[in-house]
Amino acid sequence: MALRGVQFQKVWAALLQADYLYLIPAFLLLLVAVLAKAVRWGVLFYPIEGLSRKHLFAAMGIGYLGNNILPARIGELIRAYVIGAATGTSKSQALATIVVERLVDILTLLLFMVVLLPTLRLPVWLQRSLATLGVLTVGATLLFALVPAVERWLLSIVRWLEDRVPSSRKLELRSKVAGFMTGLAVLRVPRLAIPIFGWSLVSWIASGLAYYAVMGAFHLHLPVTAAFWVVVITSLGMVIPSSPGYVGVFHYLTVVTLGLFGVTQGIALSYALVLHAVVYIFLSATGVYGMAVESLNFGDIASVGR
Repeated sequence: MALRGVQFQKVWAALLQADYLYLIPAFLLLLVAVLAKAVRWGVLFYPIEGLSRKHLFAAMGIGYLGNNILPARIGELIRAYVIGAATGTSKSQALATIVVERLVDILTLLLFMVVLLPTLRLPVWLQRSLATLGVLTVGATLLFALVPAVERWLLSIVRWLEDRVPSSRKLELRSKVAGFMTGLAVLRVPRLAIPIFGWSLVSWIASGLAYYAVMGAFHLHLPVTAAFWVVVITSLGMVIPSSPGYVGVFHYLTVVTLGLFGVTQGIALSYALVLHAVVYIFLSATGVYGMAVESLNFGDIASVGR
């Protein structure tokens, strides 16, 4: 869909004429974005405090690398496994913090969208899609916030299952459910909302500025809000697990978004190709760094993914 009707000579010409020096600040801004997410992830581990930011950054990078080379966001499971092995925390708790992280990201992006709405008239189909996603996300957040309140009831169900299905005990369901409940506890601590959403804003603002820097490479004289629209629409559009590295999905959504600003398809696709390459290379590099920190190799990552 991203390639349909494209005049490839225009794409090639745009790639040749681009000023790639603009990619340097883009990489630096992406580093700020990931560092901010690593700090925020540490906050989400409440009531555990003081987790090593080096391990958090490393595990996050390995998760990004997993998402880049494996389908269906398997990297998130890998990230939970790596941080659990590195710090001794519960892997099910780590997985719960990643679920909360995703909800926080979506809520932050929806907030950005509300702020940006006066700057662009969205197609009706896109308005409805984003509104539906917003309702589902708010509902899911409220649901997960209530889960710890019924922890005893859920554990009693697990105990009942273990008593009647002996083989289920091998899965250690009770400890996993308890760990997951602990990972959701942060949703019931209002004072942590400020650091969580504060670091979220830092991360997504840095990402938006990185996207804007890449626009400079293609001499796109667009307002900075255009870059943030690309961030919002591509990020929300990739909530549903898809291809490794979101190849195709990212490019199509970028072309559609820039088309709303009057950018021709050829130039929009060339921008999408370079932007995706920048993000892909950077996140993969953080994963390679993370593997070095945690003394892992690609075989270890693949085995966790299976």
